Amino acid sequence: MTNVAVPRHTPGKNDHVSAAHDGREGPDSRRRRVVNGSMTSISAAAKQLPRSRQGRGRVWIAAGLALMALSGCTGPGESNSSLPSDPSTAPVETLVLTSTPTTSTVAAADKAEQDALAAYRAMWQDFVAAGRTSDWQSPDLGRHATGIALQNMSRGLYTDHQNGVVTGGEPILNPAVSSAEPAINPTKVKVTDCGDSTNFLKYDAKTGQPTDDEPGGRQLINATVELQSDHSWKVSDFGVHEVGSCG
Repeated sequence: MTNVAVPRHTPGKNDHVSAAHDGREGPDSRRRRVVNGSMTSISAAAKQLPRSRQGRGRVWIAAGLALMALSGCTGPGESNSSLPSDPSTAPVETLVLTSTPTTSTVAAADKAEQDALAAYRAMWQDFVAAGRTSDWQSPDLGRHATGIALQNMSRGLYTDHQNGVVTGGEPILNPAVSSAEPAINPTKVKVTDCGDSTNFLKYDAKTGQPTDDEPGGRQLINATVELQSDHSWKVSDFGVHEVGSCG
């Protein structure tokens, strides 16, 4: 008997055609059946929606198609390696909540700034009253001042007392808050002022003659006002610059 060589069959792109002819279902046919079946089910569900809700139904249909595309249109018995097999290992999106200032916290910050400005103005009123007689021991000086601020006022009035000098008139103040710490419920407020000392001058206690060689004017003042343990506000430090240091 003569041996006849049979050509070895190599699977090709036309194999799915022969599979369809002999009643077998190829992988491409199976995928089309799954997709077409899903499309038919989704379309049928959309038709059952009331007319007034079909607009919103289209959004859910589009979302369903997008989900199918992401899943690779896998059919029965097929798996997609891009999907986690264990739900516990799936990425979890973390929602970060940020706090925003409420009306109460903003009101508290505003009140703190207003109280600090009031204490700054009151400190200068106490100084004006004590300066009329250069009373460096006036108990009123400590009502709205503490620390370095209180020391500076007491020392200045003591020097005037020793020199026989008193202070007349009043300064014109225009304070503003430059910063507050912390932002919510501040305990320290920085104040910037362009005070006018034109009518706030020193005079000889006996003759009443001016002792200032130069007239007053606008002077930059930087001050720190702090919340005390008794919940009052007091100026803890301040510095007065030369005449003409602010506009």
